[in-house]
Amino acid sequence: MKLSTEEFKLKNGNIITITQETWNISMRLSELRRKAGDNPLDDRRLQYFRDEIYSLLIPPASGDNIPSLEDAYAMLENSPEHLNEWYRVVQRINPGWFQWLQHHDDELVNFSDGTSLVVVDANVPSGIMKIRDLENDPGPATENLETEIFKTVFYPKLAACSAGQVPSRLDAQNWPTVELNKWYEAVNRVNPQWFKPLVDLKNEADAQEIKKKRKRQRK
Repeated sequence: MKLSTEEFKLKNGNIITITQETWNISMRLSELRRKAGDNPLDDRRLQYFRDEIYSLLIPPASGDNIPSLEDAYAMLENSPEHLNEWYRVVQRINPGWFQWLQHHDDELVNFSDGTSLVVVDANVPSGIMKIRDLENDPGPATENLETEIFKTVFYPKLAACSAGQVPSRLDAQNWPTVELNKWYEAVNRVNPQWFKPLVDLKNEADAQEIKKKRKRQRK
């Protein structure tokens, strides 16, 4: 039976072929994930990249000089567009490995003060890593629940997939709601995979408040 395959070219000119999942490819995927769990890296960011991205790129890949973990990780900085395309090809050939397959066109958002930004498709490694970085480094905790929710739940999603005149978290939190909604709605259209129903967000907020109250009680 003929397998689906697709080729693409890396920045250095090397050709990689991505092949539809077979028994052997499935076993390679399982082995990579087992090794990642058994031997976690000290570098948590690199570990996340290995778990969530690299383990999906390598099993179906064949060709000369397939990038190592370190080389693929470096592509986030020196050739993110090639890393993103590699990921998209794997999505097309082995869609069953992914929860989210949609890719949407970039969207320009214009604000009333004359500034603008572009919301980009972030269902790719560069976007996945950027939101991970923002969510894992929200800054010092505050006692203000509204600020904590905006800082940890909303702003990372907005900033992680935006380019151009992107406001700081403090500025964005004090924007008129009608302007912030323009940005939020564009991000929701371009990257719907990041958004949960409002009831889930409320439950998360309630859980955070309960956790804070318990900490105060222990003091």
